[in-house]
Amino acid sequence: MPQLLKLFFSLCLLTSGFAHQAMAGGSMEHFFSDEELLLHYGAIAVAEVIAIVDPDADTNKNPPKLEIQVTEVIRGDLRTGQYEALWRPFPHDVDWGGEEAREALERWGRRLNPPPALHSKWIVAGDLSLTGFHIAPRCRYAFDEAGLAWVKRTVIEGAAAKEE
Repeated sequence: MPQLLKLFFSLCLLTSGFAHQAMAGGSMEHFFSDEELLLHYGAIAVAEVIAIVDPDADTNKNPPKLEIQVTEVIRGDLRTGQYEALWRPFPHDVDWGGEEAREALERWGRRLNPPPALHSKWIVAGDLSLTGFHIAPRCRYAFDEAGLAWVKRTVIEGAAAKEE
């Protein structure tokens, strides 16, 4: 029996190492569809970009900071009104160490992440924090009525599926 127990614990240790490697590296934006992500973020809204706070902020390391006017709340903890917002970059997937990792992170940080156009209107998903609204790197769409209808339908259908 002790031999069998030892084998069991060895297999548990071995497989937990593989599971960690399989899950390492990417964020939810790397793995899930927009339909799934829309159900995860804390808020979804229609917003207009009314100011670009720092015109020099346009990289992943220094993402754009905006002033937005939320005109419609589709779901979540936002209210209509003005918010400071961060135009979040798509997350890196660097999950290793060493010099190559440092270089990869530096390359990711230098990659351009330009702000949206001033006075452009967007359907945005994200999370409200103490520093403002953090606009998700996915699930942000240039505004149009068809896109708005799709987002609303996706949120309603997703909420109904969760209840089942």
